[in-house]
Amino acid sequence: MNVLRFAFRTLAKTPFLTGLAVLSLGLGIGANGAIFSLFDQILLRPLPVTEPQQLVNLSAPGPKSGSTSCTSEGSCEDIFSYAMFKDLQGAETGLSGIALHRTFGANLATTESTTSGAGLLVSGNYFSLLGVQPELGRLLGPTDDEQFGGHPVAVLSYRYWERQLGQDPSVLNSTIVVNGQPLTVIGVATSDFDGTTLGFRPDVFVPVTMRAALTPGWDDFDNRRNYRFYLMGRLPDGVSIEQAGLAINLVYSSILNEVEAPLQEGMSDNGLERFKARQIVLEDGFRGQSSIQSSAGAPLSFLLGVTGLVLVIACANIANLLLARGAGRAREMAIRGSMGASSSPERVALLMIQPSPRLGARPPECTGGLPLYPELSCAPVSLFSFYSASPWPPPRLPRIATTSIRRRLQMRPFCRSVVPLGLAKPSTCRARSASRQIKGFRSPQRKRPEMSSIT
Repeated sequence: MNVLRFAFRTLAKTPFLTGLAVLSLGLGIGANGAIFSLFDQILLRPLPVTEPQQLVNLSAPGPKSGSTSCTSEGSCEDIFSYAMFKDLQGAETGLSGIALHRTFGANLATTESTTSGAGLLVSGNYFSLLGVQPELGRLLGPTDDEQFGGHPVAVLSYRYWERQLGQDPSVLNSTIVVNGQPLTVIGVATSDFDGTTLGFRPDVFVPVTMRAALTPGWDDFDNRRNYRFYLMGRLPDGVSIEQAGLAINLVYSSILNEVEAPLQEGMSDNGLERFKARQIVLEDGFRGQSSIQSSAGAPLSFLLGVTGLVLVIACANIANLLLARGAGRAREMAIRGSMGASSSPERVALLMIQPSPRLGARPPECTGGLPLYPELSCAPVSLFSFYSASPWPPPRLPRIATTSIRRRLQMRPFCRSVVPLGLAKPSTCRARSASRQIKGFRSPQRKRPEMSSIT
């Protein structure tokens, strides 16, 4: 506590330096914390699902003749037709499963309220592929998308269930109207799952086979030239992306050449060759699938680097300030050395370093393996300033490390220096001879001058 009290007293003696250091550290750490939080949420944080590192996103770059529709889930290079999805799902592709998803705008109506929200069309194996568990009831299963328009069921998101329905458990088996289509609520997704698209939080999950009922006039499930669905898969244990890519492209190339190539009407010979040469590309899907990640990756990385440079500059400025302050304490270090502090230089170093962690919030884990003085590991700048600006032993006291001076040495000039600094009590500084406190010291006998006789 004495060292801590001394640290705060030292900071209070230089309010301008303390305020400037705190402001610099606050701006640097705050900016880095904010940017890194955004960087982590968009580019680093995995989906809250079972083993997200095994998820992959499917894309098929190349020419597509027909109707294409893209959303924020990805680019138009990433979309497939529903017929192609069913072909890949039923073949040996080297993946343990392939699921489909597609966002859509939804008007949601219950007995309590009517709101405008968002929905997600998914295949029946969507939740089982991700390993998501229900919060209430059950989730969609493979039997919920076997027949077009024959499964009017829905799963609510936890956020919608909490905000609009007040977490009412009686919502199970009730009816919710989505875009004019009555659907039966069969369950609620877990609280930490908001879909697989960054920036899109669906309120309701609906089987993809209900697409025609939700969008009157649309019935292109069998149209292989209608591209609008995004696919994701899961790697089996011990299978790499490259191995799975080779296996799925064997099936995909066969379907392109034998089934879809003859349907490409009006395509030139060059375009048809490029169409047949298309390959499925598997990419890491642990973060889900979103166009935001590809467009914001470079700007966020640059911004994080800039804020990191600002923090480095702030630390360099504070280091200069601490060096200047350490140089100004040379006299204090000399006095401490003369009082016998040379026998324990680590405590003097602690006094120099202790104020630095108080300039900012020291995290609990910042110990650096120093159980006795954890502050030493959190203040490398002060440690550098201690050894560079105020070296120990002080250079102005020659041979102090080999000199033994008693603790209660009481010389008047010495007391005048240490009492104002609080390093000695006034009661110990009495008007006594300093020579009496030095062991083995004997004052030399004053030699009287010889008187010459006057003749």
